[in-house]
Amino acid sequence: MFRFKKDAINHVYMHASLAGVPVTGLTNASVTLYAGKSDGTSAAVSLSAGSMVVEADATNMKGHYLIKVPAAAFNVSGGTVLQFTGAAFDDYNLYGDTVSNTFDELISYVKDIRALNQANFEIEGSTYDGNGNLTAATIKGYAPGTSTNFTTDTPLVQLAVTATYDASGNMTRMEVAEETPVAG
Repeated sequence: MFRFKKDAINHVYMHASLAGVPVTGLTNASVTLYAGKSDGTSAAVSLSAGSMVVEADATNMKGHYLIKVPAAAFNVSGGTVLQFTGAAFDDYNLYGDTVSNTFDELISYVKDIRALNQANFEIEGSTYDGNGNLTAATIKGYAPGTSTNFTTDTPLVQLAVTATYDASGNMTRMEVAEETPVAG
């Protein structure tokens, strides 16, 4: 699965083939792009001005293309499906998540996680994989002004954190889900 930047030009690779045979010589004019978005809309996205369909290597990498996809395909956060179609090749689909590309939007999102908005929080129950990567933990958030005796205080929120990693040890997904409703 890909990670696309919201409201930004994204570069993706596509392998074009027809009945399993690589197709060479594609251009902007021979590729039509449709973008399906998490808000339920889908639309054709122009691959003309500011876009490009560039063949990687017609001899050694037949059918492989770098495509510069315009920002219009990524104007909604959430899941995105890109479908490349054309008369000369079989449809090619890419699936991914569209995420904010500005630091301010990312910081705003992090601040919305209630446990991290609290003055006091703790992380407990951490588990790690064989490479030392954090795979699970619990975050507990406490009211501002409470003591720091976390063993006796009741948290306002409790969040379960899970993370997965690829073969290189890079985090591919992190999920934070509320376990306990906010008190009072």
